[in-house]
Amino acid sequence: MKPHSEQIHNAVRYSLIVEERRLHKLLKTSPKTAQKSINTRLMICFELLRLTESFTQDSWNDAAEASEMLAFCVEMIIEDGLPKYIPKLRPSSEEVRTCWEEIRPNIARNLHDAAKIPEIPHRRVLGESEWLQLYGRFEEYFNNGKSIFEMKTASDKYSYDIDDYAENLFADIQDDITNSAETLYLINYWSHNYSYELSGKWFAEMFGNFGGYWVDKQFTRFITVDGNGFIMRGF
Repeated sequence: MKPHSEQIHNAVRYSLIVEERRLHKLLKTSPKTAQKSINTRLMICFELLRLTESFTQDSWNDAAEASEMLAFCVEMIIEDGLPKYIPKLRPSSEEVRTCWEEIRPNIARNLHDAAKIPEIPHRRVLGESEWLQLYGRFEEYFNNGKSIFEMKTASDKYSYDIDDYAENLFADIQDDITNSAETLYLINYWSHNYSYELSGKWFAEMFGNFGGYWVDKQFTRFITVDGNGFIMRGF
């Protein structure tokens, strides 16, 4: 049976996420002399994933369309480098094409078997106008000109003081969000390109690496981290 467009999109995401995780593991076990190259490949892979998640799930009718889009994205990275809102990096055209040639066979295999690929939790990059609207809504609901230490939420499930701040407390919050929050917004401070609508199942994986506000879809609660790494308010 021919896979439908959502399965095609899922297969591309799955391929890039698996490769990202492989590179993260490789980075931990590699000598320092190899880490720069692995980091570059990791960022190229991440950018391909970000671009993929900026497309809707019904963007490609078949594997050929998906492969064509990815090849176009590779050329974009070669031409423009990586986004200016992360530390500027312009990998060489050789580095980008080498990374692409390494991951392309796995993507092709997964596209061929797209109907059998495990479903990845929902995540999509917010458009710029959508991000601006949601950021404005966040400011209206929670900030109102206050510092992060003065922000309040409509209801807080967790109450704690700094002496009780420990890993087990964060584990409780993490597990609760991961298991119960069907859809969240991750609103990045600086750009729509790293702002998402996503399943709560991504919280545990992404929370430590993305600056921003995690907000429930009804805008009743939020969670973020202060400059010292402490969770400010919570679900």
